[in-house]
Amino acid sequence: MPPRNILVAVDGSESSLDAVAYADDLADTCGADLTLLYAARPHSTLASRQSLQELERVEHIEIHAEDLLQAEVDAVLGKAAAKISCLPKTRVERASRTGDPTENIVGYANEHGVDLIVMGSRGLGNLGGLLLGSVSHKVMQVAQCPCLVVR
Repeated sequence: MPPRNILVAVDGSESSLDAVAYADDLADTCGADLTLLYAARPHSTLASRQSLQELERVEHIEIHAEDLLQAEVDAVLGKAAAKISCLPKTRVERASRTGDPTENIVGYANEHGVDLIVMGSRGLGNLGGLLLGSVSHKVMQVAQCPCLVVR
């Protein structure tokens, strides 16, 4: 049975943008709807807070971490949406969640009746991702629906 509700996990990497293009074509062929999901990691480290405080001091402005996160979300989802060429905008949704990417991707898929999760093979993960396994690998292990990894 062809998928009707496809979720593409994006992080701004070239690999995730390739996944968007593939999913766009697949959704068009199958008549499916497409959701672009950015599962952002929270920027709550001490170094991030200190950098924000220094920028506020130098620029004499007030910066909120939430505003920076929202700007990041908008940029990543905008870049991903720019890769959509087959589907009409009415069949493409944008969503974001903050926290553990694997939990958020799988959780979103479960909550929204996703038939297929599409992900890039290599994201923007850090060294910890290399040691613990990639997000795409983890999602494939726990998702209740089929997953497609685009190389």
